[in-house]
Amino acid sequence: MTLTLSISDFDELYQQAPKLQVENLVLDGFEELERVPKILGWGYNRIMNLSLGVWLGLL
Repeated sequence: MTLTLSISDFDELYQQAPKLQVENLVLDGFEELERVPKILGWGYNRIMNLSLGVWLGLL
């Protein structure tokens, strides 16, 4: 099944996804960890700011 989303639809899905609650995980100020919305699958998305305007996202 193909799911076609606009950028605003994609952002809205991530805003509605349950917030991640991990007690023993330490993130630096340049990292974000968020849960993938259920409609897109399962897992986590880790985003790191490598330098000004350069981000690395790991799904």
